[in-house]
Amino acid sequence: MATGKNTALAQAQTLTAPVTVNGKLEAAENVYRFHARKGEKLVFEVNANRLGTPLDSLIAHEDTILKLAYSPDGKLLASSGADRTIKIFKADDLTEVKTLDHQPDWVMSLAFSPDGKTFAAGRYDGSLEIYNVGQLSSAPARQARTLAPNAIH
Repeated sequence: MATGKNTALAQAQTLTAPVTVNGKLEAAENVYRFHARKGEKLVFEVNANRLGTPLDSLIAHEDTILKLAYSPDGKLLASSGADRTIKIFKADDLTEVKTLDHQPDWVMSLAFSPDGKTFAAGRYDGSLEIYNVGQLSSAPARQARTLAPNAIH
């Protein structure tokens, strides 16, 4: 399936879900395009180390990526990892905007509000934290509201 010309976004091979891309990448960078409809979920797993290739995912977590969510305007991408961090990236070039370290538990759900001003992180322990997107680049991550599982009835 790979053409060997997937080294820049302009030449990226378009893949239709569901699809599995399997094999050893020879280039330092491989770019693919995925089309999805609103509400459709895409799941990505990068097994670079297990396959013996030096490739590292651009969405760099120290462990498995658990969830990905785009902001409604498509400008931001949020990811959570088994390393208990949330990372926010500029979606167009995957430049990291903010890392929200030391989540109390795995973040199993990420969702932006319809207006894109906040996003929610739902954790495995049942807690939910709401973050203000406008404060991500300057404010500490802990200026969010946390709801304990027993606070919701």
